[in-house]
Amino acid sequence: MTFAKFSRYSHNWDLGMNHNFTKLSMLLHPSVTALVTNLPASAGENECFIETSTGRIGMWSNGEWWTVDPKIGVLAYVAGLDQYWQFSPDEEWVLAFDLNADFAPIERNLSFYAPGLVRPNAPLFAYVPTMEFTLPAGAPGSHAVLDVAPAGGNLILTFAGGTITFLDGQTEGTFSVASDYVIHPAETEGMYAQPTVLTITSGSTFNAQGLSVSLRGKIRAID
Repeated sequence: MTFAKFSRYSHNWDLGMNHNFTKLSMLLHPSVTALVTNLPASAGENECFIETSTGRIGMWSNGEWWTVDPKIGVLAYVAGLDQYWQFSPDEEWVLAFDLNADFAPIERNLSFYAPGLVRPNAPLFAYVPTMEFTLPAGAPGSHAVLDVAPAGGNLILTFAGGTITFLDGQTEGTFSVASDYVIHPAETEGMYAQPTVLTITSGSTFNAQGLSVSLRGKIRAID
């Protein structure tokens, strides 16, 4: 950690003011090597630690420890862990954000409604991804319904990852997705590649009407 310094002149402010500047630097954007129960006997010049037994931030400078008491809400970056820790209302340091963590995928629904007669042998829906989207195997939580069921045959909708089947006379569709179906945006595919487009296409529709589809999947976790 570096900080502003006064040079010694006739006013002899340097020692006191530099001490204050050091403490100010420790609180403005604290960055420490590690969290320790007690401060070590010595450290590298201007090296900082969080002393968990007292809650203080300590800096080794000019052969001694200079410490400050943080205010509630102060965030400190712990370089040895690649984490941010916060001084909580309970006056203890708690983990606020782990830069190494694998973030859980976020659920996302893709939904559409096509009113009126379902067009035969035609694309009914297309999704161009702006981020990775995964429709899991079996499509749990996904739904497809019709206002009017097909009459005289089965309505089968197809997409690259599987099918949605409405049996003759049935208004609720059944998904068949054998494995996770993943679509990527263009920047993931490569500079000159096109994004994968999720397109749902109909076959013979047998006068089915009012198609509603909701696909439950997950968007890519933060890298």
